Amino acid sequence: MAKENHFFATRNDLVSNLMALEENRPLKYIRCGSFEDIDFIEYTSIFEFQDLGINISGNRLDDAFLVIDQSTNLNYRAVEQERDGSLRYFIDQSANDDSIVFSQGGIYKNDYFIWGRISSVKDNEHSKSLYKDFINSFKKHYKKVKGVYFGQEAYEIAPLKRLITMDFQQDFEYDFKI
Repeated sequence: MAKENHFFATRNDLVSNLMALEENRPLKYIRCGSFEDIDFIEYTSIFEFQDLGINISGNRLDDAFLVIDQSTNLNYRAVEQERDGSLRYFIDQSANDDSIVFSQGGIYKNDYFIWGRISSVKDNEHSKSLYKDFINSFKKHYKKVKGVYFGQEAYEIAPLKRLITMDFQQDFEYDFKI
């Protein structure tokens, strides 16, 4: 059963929110996507993200990370490409049952605030527990507005930004409104 929650958070919001979670549950974060080799970069803390709180592309789907416990082995899919027979390696939930996906969202070009997302398509107990721990952390530290979580700093700057739910080029009608 697929589930997801959205949020707006700055770097400071994410740090204050997820520090306690990581202290109680050692995690690792691996960028989702398609890669040419299996030299995947693993982060053992969200605070290692170079651009934490910044959205590089202006799209809500980019900057997605597979999140698993540090004791869980990472799995990947090797898929032969039809056009040239080469292999591409995929990091996603289809090969990682005990996982969730964390998309940080963040500020894009100073004028746009892209929403983040916590999601999972897995329904086993381990994935549910990980998802629940993340959501409880957001519930504890963030304000909920129209079903979307806002960190304190994000809520303060939200009136100064376009609140983006898809892509910075979206029509204004799709912007989140407080």
